[in-house]
Amino acid sequence: MGIAIGSEAGRMLAALVPHNVFYRILVFNSPRLVIAVALQYIVHVTFTVMKKVLVLLMVLGNSALAQQSPLTLWYAKPAARWEEALPVGNGRLGAMVYGRTGKEILQVNEESVWAGVKFNDGNADAGRYLDSIRKLIFGNRNEEAYALADKYFLATDGNNPPGRARSSFRSNQTLMNVNIDYGQDSVEQYRRSLDIINGVALTTFTINGVTYRQEVIASNPDNIIAVHISASKPGAINAVFS
Repeated sequence: MGIAIGSEAGRMLAALVPHNVFYRILVFNSPRLVIAVALQYIVHVTFTVMKKVLVLLMVLGNSALAQQSPLTLWYAKPAARWEEALPVGNGRLGAMVYGRTGKEILQVNEESVWAGVKFNDGNADAGRYLDSIRKLIFGNRNEEAYALADKYFLATDGNNPPGRARSSFRSNQTLMNVNIDYGQDSVEQYRRSLDIINGVALTTFTINGVTYRQEVIASNPDNIIAVHISASKPGAINAVFS
């Protein structure tokens, strides 16, 4: 899915946008993100001074939180649409976590459900070259980073029938929605976050003095998506799964 780093658009963006922006394209590989990044770069050039002031205000306003969890995305309200949900995934299974307290939604997908056949198209050399590619990007050596990514990050046939990895369309479409109906639209102290280091999507909120926690992870060793729900008061959890 998305715009490939090896595409002509990827080459053009690598030459035009700053190395930190190109890094986002390499990591997320999304057409919407590519458009957003291009717009962000235009704003960066036009409003450099204003942007620095805004960043400084954000840093000052959130410095205490940043010191505690510098690699955590967090929000003060649930996701209103898919693009705002927080992702977890293990390479085969993935979920977008909305963090809703009324009826929670986990949009789940799985790599083979629409493609019709399972096969491993992962490039075995990708892990060995990831750090090298990152260093090249941060060193503003985008062409060299592109060359490594093009050679060692694209899908390979491996032990699969010849030509299958590059000719098969891997759709990775929605498998299902998992709904958790908490039935609570009015809550206090709401917060949802994604711990990027540990891959945990956490939602917390308080109702009548009871604090609820929902943690979602996608485990690669266990090959599952797991949801852990807890409350500060015994017997306080009341939810319907569907």
